[in-house]
Amino acid sequence: MTEQSEVRSLGFARRGEVSFFSQVDEDPAEGQFQVQTLYSGFSATAELSLLDGWSPALRRSWDDDPGEAGASEPLMSYPLRSPGCMEVGRVTESRTPVVAIGQVLAMAYGHRSAYTADPQRDLFIPLPQDLDPLLGILVAHTGPDCANSLLHAAAERAGAAARDIGDGVRGRQVLVTGDDASAFLTALFALYGGAAGVAIATTQPELLAAAHTLGILALDNADGEADLDYTARWTHAPGDLGADVAFACGTDDASLRTAIRSLRPDGTLVITTAAPKSVPDTLLAVAFTRALRVRHAPLERVPPSLASLWDRRGLCMETVYLLQEYGTLLLDLLRADVVPFSAGLAALAELDAGARQPIQLTFAYSV
Repeated sequence: MTEQSEVRSLGFARRGEVSFFSQVDEDPAEGQFQVQTLYSGFSATAELSLLDGWSPALRRSWDDDPGEAGASEPLMSYPLRSPGCMEVGRVTESRTPVVAIGQVLAMAYGHRSAYTADPQRDLFIPLPQDLDPLLGILVAHTGPDCANSLLHAAAERAGAAARDIGDGVRGRQVLVTGDDASAFLTALFALYGGAAGVAIATTQPELLAAAHTLGILALDNADGEADLDYTARWTHAPGDLGADVAFACGTDDASLRTAIRSLRPDGTLVITTAAPKSVPDTLLAVAFTRALRVRHAPLERVPPSLASLWDRRGLCMETVYLLQEYGTLLLDLLRADVVPFSAGLAALAELDAGARQPIQLTFAYSV
């Protein structure tokens, strides 16, 4: 008989209510393995939308057939017992030769103390021994999503001829807007990809300081007017000012407004969030009159023209390479907002109320 173990998880009982749950997982069967969680990162953009009830996933599913889009049942429904997609765990049991006991893996299985994984079903990325496990929360979700947004810029610029994530930004002027780790990672990917210049417009003082350290133009967007300062710095010709590419990494109007207004005519806007809360008509009018090219980088989907070259695992590995290059700086940012898993209810209540505004909230588990 298969044995079972108790797992504690953090999720949403209903709209607006955060709860702890207890559940049982079967111990690994042949071909499977089990991890004990070290860290799980809270994806504020995606998970707060689930907590507050405005996520599109609570209203419909995604469908590849345009004629059927939105017609199926919701992708998710309450209770959500273990949302989340930014986990790092240590292998404690293994009944498969593909992982060894003691390995540290980046995965996406939700805020739970342990998880039984199946290599045929679950994506897992072994972390290099010299990479701090805390950085691993960025490997399975946030990092590859940021890399995917650059891949969409590459597809916009070069189509099927694009070969790497730098092809859309290399030699170009790039602006990133947003206030969390995804914005900073996207800026780092642009820098790593050979952009001629990179700027980040954010309200987070820590991100501004970190960007300055790397030579990234840091623009305080507290008043939503950072684009006015930024566009004047990059003049291509009379009447042709601003960024070649802008990545909007926030769900708020200010981030989107700054990204749109910063672009030169015929520039490329890449929206990296799953679903902005709103897109004001005035911003759409600006995008239309300036002939901006707008792309959405959907979660989990690489550009169709590049699907034969890139998959999720490849984007995860690009994230590992980036973290090996810039990990020390990122680690300092992540350490500022690590809380015990047991304190998760209070931390999320503060986050939802706006009393806590972390760059990246992370739960640490006792193992």
